[in-house]
Parts: sequence; C-alpha cells; structure tokens
Amino acid sequence: MKKYFLTIICLSLLSLTMNGEIVLSEKFDKFTDGTEDQPAATAISDFDAMTQTPGWTGSDIRSAGGCIYIPVNALLTTPAFDLGKHNGNYSLSFKAKSATPNAFFFIIDSNGGYQSGDISAEWKQYTVTLSTGSGPSNGGLPTTLSFYGYTDMLIDDIVMDDSGVGIPVAFKSSDFTRESFTANWSEAMNAESYLLNVFTLDYDVETTIFNRKYLLKDKEVKGCSYVVDEGEFDVPYYYTVAAKAGNAVSGESNIITVSPDKIDPCEALAATDVDNDSFTANWTESSIASQYYIHVLKRHTAESAEQYAIIDTDYSDIDTEGTVEKPQKELEMLFDGDWFANMPVIAKGMIGINNQDIDFFGQAYLQSPIIDLKTCNGTVKVAFTAFARKGMKNAMIKLCDHTGKVTFVDTKNFAVSEDAADYEFTLSGGTGLSSVLITSEENGGMMFIDRLKVTVDLPAQASMILPVRTTVAKESPATVSLKGTATSDQAAYYIQAAWAVKHKDGEVRQIPEVISDPSNYVWIDRNAGIDDITATATQIHTTPDGIAIYNPAPVRVTVYDMSGRCIYASGTPVQNANVRLDAGLYIVTAGEETFKTSVGR
Repeated sequence: MKKYFLTIICLSLLSLTMNGEIVLSEKFDKFTDGTEDQPAATAISDFDAMTQTPGWTGSDIRSAGGCIYIPVNALLTTPAFDLGKHNGNYSLSFKAKSATPNAFFFIIDSNGGYQSGDISAEWKQYTVTLSTGSGPSNGGLPTTLSFYGYTDMLIDDIVMDDSGVGIPVAFKSSDFTRESFTANWSEAMNAESYLLNVFTLDYDVETTIFNRKYLLKDKEVKGCSYVVDEGEFDVPYYYTVAAKAGNAVSGESNIITVSPDKIDPCEALAATDVDNDSFTANWTESSIASQYYIHVLKRHTAESAEQYAIIDTDYSDIDTEGTVEKPQKELEMLFDGDWFANMPVIAKGMIGINNQDIDFFGQAYLQSPIIDLKTCNGTVKVAFTAFARKGMKNAMIKLCDHTGKVTFVDTKNFAVSEDAADYEFTLSGGTGLSSVLITSEENGGMMFIDRLKVTVDLPAQASMILPVRTTVAKESPATVSLKGTATSDQAAYYIQAAWAVKHKDGEVRQIPEVISDPSNYVWIDRNAGIDDITATATQIHTTPDGIAIYNPAPVRVTVYDMSGRCIYASGTPVQNANVRLDAGLYIVTAGEETFKTSVGR
C-alpha cells in the first residue's frame, strides 16, 4: 500500500536559557513609512540607517508603520553571527501575521537548516529552533538566516539567541503491543529532562490544516524512553520530544510515526458453508492485527478456444454519496478484480482518477493486478467508457512488464472531453508478468471510467489464475462473495493480517499499514461438501525459509519459478514436502492440481 510524507513544524515559545546568549534583538521602530494595511511603495535600500544592528540585507523589503513587510518573492537576511557555541543549536523568536489565506513563513540559514509554519491573520509570537548554526567557535563560517516571501507577511520583534539546550533526536518506537508502545530518543546537550508529545492529526477541510490532538502534551520524562499505555490500539499516533534545562526548553525533535515493525502471519483454514455464490473463510488470528484481507482467486481453464473476459464490470456495486460533479476523493482503493487506483474519485456506479493533487500525491492511475499473458501471445484487449472533468484533455493506456524493472511495452494515447465516449485498444508485447495501466500525465483534472472490459484470446485447455476481489474483515470467520467466478472455475483464498489505524471523517490516515506475509492457499470445491474438501484438498503453507506442502494422499510435487524454471521436483509421490525458496512468486503442481503461491521475507 501505498506509503504517504507530511512535514509539520510545531511552534512553541522558547524561554531564553541562562546558558545561551542573545545575539540579536531588532524591533524595526524606524520602519515607519506606510501602515500594516498599506505598506510603503518603495523598497528599503539602506538597512544600516534604520536597524539597531548593522549587516541586515534584503530585496524588495518594505516599511509598514513600525514593522517589516515581506511581499511574495522578497527576501530579508539577518547579519552574520557566531552560532556554533552549543553544537550549532540556536533559536529565533519573532512576531508575524498575514491577511493572506493559508499564509506561511519559510526560514533558512546559510548552512541549509530550515523551518516553516503557518501564519495567523493576527499578530502572534513564533519561535523556531535550529541545530545547523556555525561560526569560529566550532571552526565554521558565521551564520546568517533569511526569511523568504513564499507568501506575503508582516514581521516584527526578532530575537535570536544561541540556545544552550540541544534538540534531541527521536528514534523509532519499539515494543508495540495491543496495550502500549515505547517512545525512544537520544540524549540532548545540557538536558535535565525531556518533554514528550504524543498526538493524532485532525484534518480541517476548510483551512486544509492538520491540527494536533494530544494524547500526551509536554509529559516530563527522565531518561530517553517512555512506555505509552494511555492510548488506543488502532489510533494513528505520532510523537516528538524536546529537551528541558531549568526553564529553558529546546525546539521539538523530528516526528516519529508509531507502528509495529511486522505482523505475524495467520493460517488459512478450510472453507465452510460453500455454495455457488459465497463461502465462509476461516483462519487463525494474528496477535496484533486490527483487520484481515481475504484475497479470493480463481483458476479458469478454457474447454475450447475462447475470448475470455479477465474483468467485465460497470461498477454498479459502488454506493457513495459522491457525484460526478462532487465526487468522493480517496488516496488509494482496490476495486473488483483487485484493480488498484492511486488518487481515485468515486461517484455512484463509477470510478475515476484525480490529478488535481499530482504535486503532492503523484500521478493518478488505475492498474490491473499482474496478468500472465504468455498463453495469449502477449496480447490483451481493453474497452471502456470515459469522460473528463476539471479540464483534463489527454490520457493514455499502457501495458507494463514487471519482469525485473517495470517497463512500458505498449502505450496508446487518447483524448478525453466532458462528453462520454467509448474506447477500445489492443495492447501487445505482454509477458508472464504484465499489467494494464490507465492514467494521465496532465497536471490537474479528472477522468471517470465506466463499463471496463478486458479480454484475452485463450487457447483450448489453457488456464489463467486471476484475483477476483479482496474483502476486509475484522475477525474470523467471515462470509465472502464468489461473484465474478463461474461455477466451472476453481476458486481459492488466502489471508493477510494487517495493522491498520482507524480511518474516519476528520481523521486522516498518514500511517501506512503494516501487512503480514500471505498465508497458505485454500482451494474451494463448490460442488462438494466440506467433508469432501477437507479430505482431498492440498494445503500450501509459508514457512520462514520457503513453503510446506501437505497432501492427504501421496502425489508428485513440482515447484516452478515465474520464468518456468523447475526449482523442486519430488520424483516419487509424497504426502509432505518442505521446499526452501527465495522471496518471490511460484507455481506449484501437486498431482493434478496447480497452485500459484508467494514467498515473502
């Protein structure tokens, strides 16, 4: 799944430490031209005549009735100071405001250290702490610090000190259980104790700002770790830490995302309550899983040469309050046939891809699972209906080869408009590891897709193993639909345990899921009772170094990699076989049965 990045700078008023030294204090009292609402029209040309400390520089900086106005694209730079005395730790405090919605400041020093933060519409005190200061005291050049006008702002009362309390480094959490986790961090210079913040993030859709919702705020801790047992198991937590010495408090550390390192896999058990439309999946539960993915597969064998539909859907099962003009937006989703969408939008009975946030979340696309096209001469036909919104005009469909580095072996470009149109393409050059990708490279716009049908020409007696759907369940057992499989198809399922945080309105999932290795595969005979299935089914289980194969009756077992190379052959019929395998996908034959399995590490 997809993995997502978020920069959040916490601003806290910093008490001046007795170990530090104020190196700059500037009130801009002489910048009297203009007003806060109507800054001076002429940029400052002689800073030394108007500042208390010589050495200020800037471009397009204006007076604003006793403060500084920094318009868009302007730059204000402090004089140079020796800020290397305390391992480069120093702080900058200032007042700022901006009438521009979503305004923010961006500060960078001459050594590449930087901080940013949102600016309110009213005067407010801000403090940032950096650890990249230099000067003769640590063998470097003196440090300057610059305000960049990415958005306009007013600033005043700048105070800089060399901050004698170091900033700790937060480390990855450890000892994750259903009841607690341990927050960890490094020792900081001159620290007597540490202040721990543990929080979730609430997204304000009106201001587009992430606001912290604290579980622990400024929890004073001795030492460099703390067992957090105050929270809930599946809530998305983050933490930072600051150092404290007397009344002096350092800036915050980096932000750590709390999650387990790994999830122990579960074992899929025999299906029960099997009929033509559904079955009940059963499995052993994982110790720290918060949900389970039930992956349903089918194996289709052509009795005679046929045009076989890998997927044929009109998305009529999608039920949402979203509409084409105001769709429901998501970061990623799985649809029928395990087609994956990055940055999808959904309306009732329809899906789409959304490039309006391409700079933040990447190019939107809809992609099929891996398909073996070797038996189909590497050719696949794709038909769908599509139309655009928000100005999208051009899109493309690609056939991807996943053998080694992903390459595009065939690409078709097509134009889209706000009027729905039918499209049909034939893509060639496919391999045993292929996928179909529908996307657009335009920066902005949406494209909706409906009535998707993908077909291949399957020779007589040729087989294809394809994903049908993935169902999410909180616990075992769970009823799963067999829609999308013919009664003549062999159906199977396997389970993956996952730790996934709660996801609800107003709470954004910034934490990636942690997912276990796949379980063994369980094949389902819809024409037999459960007793018959248990007596005849071959079971494949993943092991720490490969797979274990169990057969009720002795059969010959052979394992092939995805290139067709034989990895293991039992020679004589066996009931059990343990095969050492590297991570990857494999085809296993056990007597007359054929399985596709994966090994993870």
